[in-house]
Amino acid sequence: MSEEAKTETVEATRVPTDNIRWVPERGYDITNATEMTWFMKQAKIAGILPRGCETLAQALMLAQAGRDFGMNLTETLAYVAVINGRAMIHSNGVPAQLFKNGIYDVNVYIEGDGDDRAGICEIQRTPTSPKRRAIFSLAEAKQAGLYPGKGGPWSLYTNTMLMRHALRLCAGLFAADKLHGAAVSVGDETDKLIARSDDAQQSLADAKASLVAEALSLPS
Repeated sequence: MSEEAKTETVEATRVPTDNIRWVPERGYDITNATEMTWFMKQAKIAGILPRGCETLAQALMLAQAGRDFGMNLTETLAYVAVINGRAMIHSNGVPAQLFKNGIYDVNVYIEGDGDDRAGICEIQRTPTSPKRRAIFSLAEAKQAGLYPGKGGPWSLYTNTMLMRHALRLCAGLFAADKLHGAAVSVGDETDKLIARSDDAQQSLADAKASLVAEALSLPS
């Protein structure tokens, strides 16, 4: 590592102010943009920023998205991915957010065998409310060109992918408010269709990131 890179790393690891506090119940008590910038620099140095989040400006926008989704910073770093410029909740972050935000029960399972398989998700908002159900079948996956795939997740983890799609459908239909409008990532090509992928929208996202970087004097 060059001397310049070493100096940059040392500077980045310094706490920005003597006023930043460590609270045992929740960790760093971040109260302003300077402290948040410092925290995200640590995340970048540690290599724990999600894939698709390459710059500090993007990291700050990720933190804001996680907050808007009702997540703390640790949850954001673990369960929010950036796909084509859009922050999306993935994997265990989806049921975790549903339960944390008051959903009574979430049940995801496989029904049927072989080509008749389907992923089923049932969500019950309160103990007395009816169960809401969404289904994503293997026939639908074939029709959409997802299955069998070419050595990807659909050919390797078919049942898991069926359940992920069922969960995405059910959460979007019956509990979108509990995810604060966040899109759900399932880890296949359909994520790109949901994310903002056209050139005009991506250019707008890049422009916003550049403005934030300039305002906070961060490297782009």
